[in-house]
Amino acid sequence: MSGDPVNRTSNQTERILAGIAHLVPLLGFLIPVGNFVIANVLAPLGLWLGVRKQSPYIERHAREATNVQITLSILLALDNILFEGGVRHLGVFLLVALYALFAGARAALKAYRGENYKYALSLPYLR
Repeated sequence: MSGDPVNRTSNQTERILAGIAHLVPLLGFLIPVGNFVIANVLAPLGLWLGVRKQSPYIERHAREATNVQITLSILLALDNILFEGGVRHLGVFLLVALYALFAGARAALKAYRGENYKYALSLPYLR
């Protein structure tokens, strides 16, 4: 159901904000400021908390973006604990970063088109 239209009546501003919910966390991978894992989660979470009652369309996308960022943050934390540096650590980090980049870009494009998107690698923390 990842390509199903969600709300064709959503206006362009809602579609842009929904896309931003998926793209802003990616800045943490490109511009690591402090603990980027926290920033990756806080950006879509803040959007979700701010607009969840005003726009169901943005709420749906911001919730999905937050859930995937929490999942990826847990994966990165486990990577740090288990592999403490070295080639395996770098490999896991690169896999997570590439997944976040490509899946986030695809989700943002779907959001801008007015479609729903469900990440393949995401646990439902927020409902």
